[in-house]
Amino acid sequence: MITGFLSIQQVKTTLLSTCAETDMRKACLNVKMTAKRGEEFLNSIIEKKISLEEGSFLVEDHFTALNLKCIERLYGDHGVDVKETIRKDPAAALPVILTRLKQKQDEWTKCREDLNLVWADVYEKYHYKSLDHRSFSFKKQDSKYLSGKALVSEIKDLKKKSQKESNIHEDVFKTSPVLV
Repeated sequence: MITGFLSIQQVKTTLLSTCAETDMRKACLNVKMTAKRGEEFLNSIIEKKISLEEGSFLVEDHFTALNLKCIERLYGDHGVDVKETIRKDPAAALPVILTRLKQKQDEWTKCREDLNLVWADVYEKYHYKSLDHRSFSFKKQDSKYLSGKALVSEIKDLKKKSQKESNIHEDVFKTSPVLV
């Protein structure tokens, strides 16, 4: 088990760091996709492809559930109110939300770049220790192969092999014609 080589705190730090990296990557991608869909929705409104009369459009046709959840998380306690505002008046709400999404995207991208340096150090530091998960099987094999009985057996096998090779060479010299 890896905890024999790393302290529990080191294992927790490594796992949290890996989880944080994955979560950060997902969050950045989610914000980026939400902003993209928001821009498409706003462009459709500006080009008058969508009628803004009440009940004539569904926000869910333009945003996925993940996009709406992203907007809700972005605004925290007021997220539900913001989603309702999008449903009531998307032309007024979307420019503000898009600005906020782009700010958050830039902020998280910068944060991710900074954390990449930390994560690179963590990965570099623990890479070789992560290979130690096989050390138990190596120890078991070493004790098996380095026992006296195994070493004597290996020596005998090597001796037999070398004798066979020398016999082959002798046979070749005996049977080959002498060239003068």
